[in-house]
Parts: sequence; C-alpha cells; structure tokens
Amino acid sequence: MKKIIYVIYFVLIALNANSQTYTKNITDSAKIMFVDTVYDFGTIYEANGKVSHVFEFKNVGGMPLVVLNAKASCGCTVPEWTKTPIDKGGSGTIEVTFNPAKRAGKFNKAITITSNAAGQYSVVYIKGEIKPTVATEFAHFKYKMKHRHFGVWDYVLGGAGIVIVVIALFMFFSKKKKRKIEN
Repeated sequence: MKKIIYVIYFVLIALNANSQTYTKNITDSAKIMFVDTVYDFGTIYEANGKVSHVFEFKNVGGMPLVVLNAKASCGCTVPEWTKTPIDKGGSGTIEVTFNPAKRAGKFNKAITITSNAAGQYSVVYIKGEIKPTVATEFAHFKYKMKHRHFGVWDYVLGGAGIVIVVIALFMFFSKKKKRKIEN
C-alpha cells in the first residue's frame, strides 16, 4: 500500500513540475494595437465602384508579430495584410476593399484578424450607406414585390387578396351613399 501512495505522490510532483515549465509569459509575447478599429465610409454610390480603407496597427509586445489571416464577414469585403513578421515597435497595415455592387442601404462588415499576439483575434469594422443605381433599385423593388406580405388576406387569397379587400370596401361604402341619397 505504501508503494502505491509513493508512486501516486511522485506522479503528482512530476505533473506539477511539468506544467510549470511550459507556462508562457504574456508580457513577452507579441501584442497588436490598432490606430482605429471602426471606419465609416459615410454615403457611397454604387456606380462609383469599390472603396478601400487602410487600418494601421503597431506591435507593442516584446516578440515579433505575425498576422496569420484576415477574414471578412462576407465575400463583398476583401482584406490584404502585411505578411512579413513585424518587430517590436514596428507597424503594419490591413487594407480592406468593399464592393458595393448590387447592394443598397446601410452596411456593417467585420474583419477578423488572426495573429500570434496575446489573445490571437482582433476585429475591425467598416460601415456606411450605399446609394444604389436605378437598376439596383428596380431589382430591389421587384424582389420586395415578389416577397411582399400584406397580412392575413395575402396569405388566404394570394396576391389578389388586397385588391379584393379594396373592391369590397369600395362597394360597401358606395351602397351606404346610395341609401342616404334615396332617403
């Protein structure tokens, strides 16, 4: 029994010593700091095409910073980033290009940056409002009309539901006027 207790004791000591040798000092790791994390394009016009913004960042940590990946929240946004390691105190950029084609209204896109920095993930945002071309507005109007919902009557009677309700109301009120005239 004593042998089992001694074996368990030495295993626990060995595991404890092993766990302490692999701890990482966070103050010595790379650390990313952005000048700005949100950029507002304001109002942009679809007809003018793609727009871009450059996010600048600095390595404020103790080790070289490597940006491993930058991924946008949708395919309309394409990030390009500094691929070389950035030394302590050095800076880099992430250029984000947004394509407003066939889009209208407000937008808010997130770009997730993966790096070897403490915390590994950083997020920057672009936002703005797109003024569409006439063709895009017409396409949005057609889509809205195809997928419209006028309430219960539209579900019960299909697309003609609203028309039938309007005609019925017109007939009802016109009969009341005739009755008043006859009296």
